[in-house]
Amino acid sequence: MTKGLLLFHPAGIGDCVLDISNLYQLSHIRSNDFKLYYVCNINAKPIIECTDVEKHTKVIYLDYPNRFSFRDLKKMYYVLSKVDTVIISAGMNLKKISYFTILIPRKIKLYGAIADLPLPRIKEIVPPAKSFSFTAGPLGKHRVITNYYLFERINLLNNKFIVKGINKEKLKKIPKNKIFLKLNFDYIVIHMGLVNNKSINKTLNLRTWIKLIENLSKNFNMKIIIIGSKHELHNIKIVITKLIKSEQILDFVGKTSLYESMHLILNSRLVIASDGAISHISASLGKDLICFFGPVNYKDVCPIDTKGYIISKVLECSPCYETKNYYSCPFNRSCSNIDETHIIIDCIKELFAGNKLISKNKFGYSINVIPTKNQLKSHLPKI
Repeated sequence: MTKGLLLFHPAGIGDCVLDISNLYQLSHIRSNDFKLYYVCNINAKPIIECTDVEKHTKVIYLDYPNRFSFRDLKKMYYVLSKVDTVIISAGMNLKKISYFTILIPRKIKLYGAIADLPLPRIKEIVPPAKSFSFTAGPLGKHRVITNYYLFERINLLNNKFIVKGINKEKLKKIPKNKIFLKLNFDYIVIHMGLVNNKSINKTLNLRTWIKLIENLSKNFNMKIIIIGSKHELHNIKIVITKLIKSEQILDFVGKTSLYESMHLILNSRLVIASDGAISHISASLGKDLICFFGPVNYKDVCPIDTKGYIISKVLECSPCYETKNYYSCPFNRSCSNIDETHIIIDCIKELFAGNKLISKNKFGYSINVIPTKNQLKSHLPKI
């Protein structure tokens, strides 16, 4: 019996949202000595605090997940002294994995779940380290499923498939700005995802965002709230300057904490976002969602278990995330853009009408229904 287990994934906020289901799956392990630990990014703390994860899991937050500080190293050595098994969650950058393995004592069993890469390719990228054992999930399946394949391999599965997310009641209890009390109208939340070059490569261009927001205001009689962090202010300024004259558009960029952004999402009619944390938070809160994917394989990391569509351009070279083509794209990131915004409007009308959603291809775009819990369950290994 495992005495202590660490799920290691100090990546993005969206990655943390997906890990919640896996943490609940692991929490069924019960023995007097067993402890479950989770290492994640400090920026994901608001997510964890709006779940019940800490009832069964000791959460360790890293301040600098991209490069361990002395303080982070102390945290890591502490948690490694408490466990005999480490699982690197699916979705971790492979180069970071090889860096992290340096810290692992030989006595600890180390496992890695890798999504969407064949095993020979994994072995080429990551050098062998101690007793590191990889499990590659079925190609083209979601990373939550890839983790389950690893859990099965090391006998950690039970017979109950769990998809868990943010606890709405916990979120409602967190104090919020008084301005939220005045939002007694229907509204659509938009998050453009223009934080840095990495996220800009995964979202629509500014011209398309402007065109889309203009079309939204013409087609739907509801407010449009634009959210984003203070790091996005510079990039979004062009959009805001052009659109803010309209009383239908409300600018909340840089004006809300992550908790407050979650409140806005919770009370919205619809969320429109690119591949990233906000799309995963929206799905976790059960909100209708339109999500855009470009260079990243949506089958691996899309939002799950809510009503909505994932829209991406059909190109032979996509997905290409973290390959040579991604860093020097010969097509000017055309996979991250949707010129025909009427496609998005049509998808929203379907959602608002309550119609049964059907995956389809239109005008060179792939429009896929967000996978439900039951659809994910069909990809699970036999328990």
